[in-house]
Amino acid sequence: MRYRSFVAIVLLALIVLVSCTEASVAPPSDSPAPSPFPSPIPDERPNILIVFVDDLRGLPLDVLRAVMPVTMHWMADGGTYFPNAFVPNPVCCPARASLFTGQYSHNNGVLRNGKPEVRKFDHETSLQHDLRAAGYQTAIVGKFFNQWDITQPPPYFDKWALAQSVNDETAYYGRTFSVNGTIVTLPRYTTDVQARQAVQFLRGTETQDEQPWFLHVAPNAPHQPFIPKHEYEKAIVPDWYGNPSRDEADISDKPRFIRSNRLDRAAIDLNSRNQLRMLMSVDDLVDRIFSALREQGELNRTLVVFTSDNGFLWGEHGLTGKQKPYTESINVPFFLRWPGHIAQDAVDERLTAIIDVAPTVADAAELSFAVSDGRLNAYASHVPYDGKSLLAPAERDRILFEAWSGNPGPEWLSTRTATYQYIEWYDASGRVIFREYYDLIADPWQEENLLADADPANDPDVVALSHVLTADAECAGVTCP
Repeated sequence: MRYRSFVAIVLLALIVLVSCTEASVAPPSDSPAPSPFPSPIPDERPNILIVFVDDLRGLPLDVLRAVMPVTMHWMADGGTYFPNAFVPNPVCCPARASLFTGQYSHNNGVLRNGKPEVRKFDHETSLQHDLRAAGYQTAIVGKFFNQWDITQPPPYFDKWALAQSVNDETAYYGRTFSVNGTIVTLPRYTTDVQARQAVQFLRGTETQDEQPWFLHVAPNAPHQPFIPKHEYEKAIVPDWYGNPSRDEADISDKPRFIRSNRLDRAAIDLNSRNQLRMLMSVDDLVDRIFSALREQGELNRTLVVFTSDNGFLWGEHGLTGKQKPYTESINVPFFLRWPGHIAQDAVDERLTAIIDVAPTVADAAELSFAVSDGRLNAYASHVPYDGKSLLAPAERDRILFEAWSGNPGPEWLSTRTATYQYIEWYDASGRVIFREYYDLIADPWQEENLLADADPANDPDVVALSHVLTADAECAGVTCP
């Protein structure tokens, strides 16, 4: 532990001083203009805040700043941006299981969406379990797992406001919630409701100000149906920047089921604009949460993670949605903020994955112990993390991606480094039916599969790549990429 009793009085004085300072230096709720960030309080376990949005693809910072200026003020200007952040299994339930456990899907058991998968999840291996065991007050607002029965309390959360799983117009107006076991249907815009519930939890923590807390805020936005808040329905958003793979003339180098896709380009354009408009409400949510943190003097005592459960294709390679191995499906925005511990207004180019969230939080909250190569074991559940703490300098050379049966299309596995991506597609018997290899330096938009260009001279060593991929798909803990 880093506590030292002989500086307790000094620390108390610093806390009072910095709490007063925060209220004067933070920007007003309605202004994203940059301002000085508060000084850190040293040697104290942080509160933990995770904002986990739904279906937000990796976007250029200028696009994110245009629709989420407050969020970018706090998280980009006030923290570190990880542009090379990915979700190993890019679909809702597996992504959430990986965030909570720090494990790849093949280790946490949640391979796909659906109730049978959720029932497999061992909640005692979760971040909320370990934080609660270590004395944290825990809460969740928004989405837990798809098809979770909201009449059932989410294990190891002291307080909760869970949104019922729906995929129609009531998803954003008239959503049903379980608020600590009370079922209510609320007519207001869902993201606004979730913002209010998060703030209510934060204000409630003031009665136990010495107890650190963990708040997981999982808004449904910008998941379909793509319904912006009424006041943002006609909001001007950046023209979609596009990329060459959206207008890829020849996709004969892709698997057959991808080649057969036919998309409505106009519908995709409208959906992408509405997703950006929905992010304006997410920005309002972040604004309200940070305003509450400022009011309570908790800005510099809180480690904040902002990311998404998967990306989303907007017509690249003739595809829309997620669950595919291509960049726009697996790359997500990823930011960390913790003044005095995480660099401000910084960019970290390391290969990063959602499995790094749990070990990073555990490291900050002093809930874990080192194993090797920057890896950690959980403090309470004693589960080996597949991910790495981003507070440590350790790097990885590749990431495993996996999509198992039950997801749309065939199963696939992939390995990705900073310079290339290799993909294998399988039939029902597990036999490889198609391979892809992309040189990400020469071909960042993945337009030319070098294994299908009729030029064997540029082909990689497929046998070696397949061997590594097979081994990674069975990895655990320190053996994982």
